[in-house]
Amino acid sequence: MNRAFLTSLGMVLGALAACGRPEAHPSAGGRPDSTVAPTSPAAAADSLEARVEAERASLLRWPGRTTAGDAVSEWTAYYRGDALLLIDDSVSLGDYGGSRVRFYFDEGRLRLYREEGRRANTGRGESGTRTIVTRIVFDDAGVVAASSYQVDGRDSTLPTSKVEEARNRSGDLLRGLSLQR
Repeated sequence: MNRAFLTSLGMVLGALAACGRPEAHPSAGGRPDSTVAPTSPAAAADSLEARVEAERASLLRWPGRTTAGDAVSEWTAYYRGDALLLIDDSVSLGDYGGSRVRFYFDEGRLRLYREEGRRANTGRGESGTRTIVTRIVFDDAGVVAASSYQVDGRDSTLPTSKVEEARNRSGDLLRGLSLQR
């Protein structure tokens, strides 16, 4: 092969390689990518949940159990290296019901709280159980950025006690994990 051909081939390959680099693709209007609108906390939480669930099988697991009165909590914390990503908590409340609660973390902060539970109807003349589905998204400052709350499949107003429950329970679990590791 001649030298001119190899030089030309090298320049073409270099140009093709540059096409894959981010700086070779300016964003709309030639602005840097940093000017792209940030993702909403709700969209970021959805993305975090999808990423964690996709790699869950490969994450380091740390199981635990806590008991307080009739409440028994069996949980597993999931880590990538030292970074906590998820605590999956199954809670039994005895005769009062139970829940599966998942706490998703990003950079050490609670970002998403999801609960699917059932509760015994305890009002006068009531029997049976009701299902509860809760989703709370927290922003960088720990403020609720989005939420949904359903009782028996119907949208309802999120009780403020649920937000405190999410924060308090995640804090309790984090303290327990720091003592065990």
